[in-house]
Amino acid sequence: MAKKAFNDCPADDCSAGSGRQAALHPDYYAEIPEDDRRRIESRTENGVIKIPISRCTYCGCVYGNFPPRRHIFGWLDNGAIGKKWEASSSL
Repeated sequence: MAKKAFNDCPADDCSAGSGRQAALHPDYYAEIPEDDRRRIESRTENGVIKIPISRCTYCGCVYGNFPPRRHIFGWLDNGAIGKKWEASSSL
């Protein structure tokens, strides 16, 4: 597989480029179960999330940017899993 650009979706099986990446909208964030939101929020400082959280509008990958790498939290609302949340095993 060709190396992806940092602005491309970090999911190995997604071919979406930078144009399909966007900040995770609060309405989508509210769909993530509370326990998983707590795990994501554990990366905070005084209640402020220290990392930008993004979502690929193509595959639904939800991830945090930790330059020079990114951490996948899970997938939200995509054609393969439907309208639901699927946490990453590394969350």
